[in-house]
Amino acid sequence: MGSEVVGYSTELGEEATDKQLKDEYRKVYEQSAYESGHGGYTGTIAESSGCVIRRDLRFSDVDAAECDVDSFAEKWGPAVAVLVKTEYGYRFYFVGVFSS
Repeated sequence: MGSEVVGYSTELGEEATDKQLKDEYRKVYEQSAYESGHGGYTGTIAESSGCVIRRDLRFSDVDAAECDVDSFAEKWGPAVAVLVKTEYGYRFYFVGVFSS
């Protein structure tokens, strides 16, 4: 059993409400569970135990968020919504360490 650092981009910017982010998380979670199954150890966001929104965490790009994931996420824990700079401004990115 290992773990994977996995992230999922969104089109939701800084102005997104908590409800919008939770709804988007649920869509990504359900799609991952559908595609990878419900048996556990999929290495996808379907292994997360929920979602935590961290508006205070901003990264210059996706790689920076994924490299720093150990400082704010843990295996078997929730996915974390952080802000990542894109060509369109900051967008939320769900990232976590998921069992595989």
